[in-house]
Amino acid sequence: MSHPAKPPGLIKRHWQSYNSFGQFFLALAIIAIIVDAVICFNYGFTQTFWHGAGFALLAIVFAVLPDAAAQEWDKGGKASAITLGIVCIPLGIVAYQSHLGYSAGVRVGDIQRTTVQNVKYDDARGNVEEARKTLALFEGRLASLEKQHGWAASATADSMRARLPALELAISQEAARGGCKQRCLDRTRERDELVERIKTLEAKTDYTEKIEAAKRVIASAREKAAGTKHVESAVVNQTNVAAQLWLTFQGREAADAINPDSVTQTFVNTGIAGANSLAFMLMAPVCWFVAGRNRRRKSDDEHDAPIAQPTTSVARETVNATATVAKTEHMRLGDIAALRANMRATA
Repeated sequence: MSHPAKPPGLIKRHWQSYNSFGQFFLALAIIAIIVDAVICFNYGFTQTFWHGAGFALLAIVFAVLPDAAAQEWDKGGKASAITLGIVCIPLGIVAYQSHLGYSAGVRVGDIQRTTVQNVKYDDARGNVEEARKTLALFEGRLASLEKQHGWAASATADSMRARLPALELAISQEAARGGCKQRCLDRTRERDELVERIKTLEAKTDYTEKIEAAKRVIASAREKAAGTKHVESAVVNQTNVAAQLWLTFQGREAADAINPDSVTQTFVNTGIAGANSLAFMLMAPVCWFVAGRNRRRKSDDEHDAPIAQPTTSVARETVNATATVAKTEHMRLGDIAALRANMRATA
């Protein structure tokens, strides 16, 4: 005994209502809707969870609404079709806003984080270079001082300061004996020279201390620079290349085109975010609409309907029915032959 085939489920019936071309675009539409919903949810989630859920639902409704309007028009419901078409406008604006907000947030945020990080990196490297310049400056001054005063390499300011009291005493004693004569003047000149040498040695000590301090600064700056990484951002590189092309198409000189200013970079980045958002937003409704224009008609069903394969029970019943028909036909032919024989005998 044969059993009736189980009717297909809702999803399967919906899938089978499209021809092969429509099924292809329906699959693309489903993927695009998922992407749309995730993007819109992430945009709204920056406010609250329910904003995210609402924007995701809006993306789904906007994707299927144009096809729904077209179906209403095909069925003769022109008023409802026009109404749905008008509703698509504000929904599309809000959907575009959510896409643009998400894209801009991602791109601008990436650029800002990259810029801040690379400023830190440049500052760290700049501190190393500045300390190196300071070190080179004082090393040069120390070398020049030692070259002009060869005696300074082995002398110390403390040893020379120790000689000052004796010279001051000698000068005062000579002055007490009868005024500052030649010997007093010689002692005075010797004292003044000693004071100048002490100043030179103090300058040498100062340069040496500054050199050591510069070396410590370099070591510290290098340590900080080693822990500060330079960040390479795909978004920044994309924006720079697009800005360079924009300036090139405007006929700028090569030197200007390869160094776009911040205004051009911001303008180009906004354009990229706007174009990407528009493409993402339109992809799902376009694919769903194309799929809807490729639903099966009755002629398609008859043409594409698969040939049913008989089950065992059906095949057995078919064989039995065929045998019965053959037996009946055989008996009918026998009756006809007997009738003809009787007619000949009677004649």
